[in-house]
Amino acid sequence: VFAHRSFEGPTCSSVQPHRVMYYAFKEHGSKVQSALVRAIYKALFEEDLDVASTPVLATLAARCGVFKNENEASVWLEGDDLRESVQAIAIEAAKKINGVPLTIFAQKFCVGGSQPSACYEKVLKKLATCDFSACPATSFPKHIAATADAPMCSPVVAATANGNKSDDS
Repeated sequence: VFAHRSFEGPTCSSVQPHRVMYYAFKEHGSKVQSALVRAIYKALFEEDLDVASTPVLATLAARCGVFKNENEASVWLEGDDLRESVQAIAIEAAKKINGVPLTIFAQKFCVGGSQPSACYEKVLKKLATCDFSACPATSFPKHIAATADAPMCSPVVAATANGNKSDDS
C-alpha cells in the first residue's frame, strides 16, 4: 500500500536487491528481511530510486539493520557473496513459475498468472476443505487451477478434502 505510486522509477536488475534480501533472512530472520523488502518497495515505487545501485541499497540495508552501517553494506554489496545462490534460485524458480503474479496458498499450492476472481474463489473453497497437516511439504508449491473453468488440478496436483493428493477436482 503505497502513499504515492509513480511507477516511474528505473528498471533495473533485481539480483542485488535479492542478494541482500536473502542475506537479511539468513543472518537476521524474516522480520528484518520484511522490513528491508518494504523499504525496497517504497524506494522503488514511491521514491523512484534505483534499488539495484549500491548507494541506495546500502542505505536501505543499514537503516533496516541488515548491516551496522552503510559502509559495511557497500563493501558486502560490492562483493559476490550469495550471487550464485540467488541466480541458482532464480533459474530454478523460472522452471516452475509460469505466470505473474504467483499466488501461493499455505506454502503448498499456487496459482500462476493473473486469473479471474472466480478462479480464486474456486481455489479458496477447495482449499478450505483440505487437511494441510496431511500434505507433505514440497520444495515448491504445486500449481492448481489454471482457470475457473478448468479442473482443479489440470494438469498438476492439489489436495483433496481428506488431504490426499489427487489430480482430479
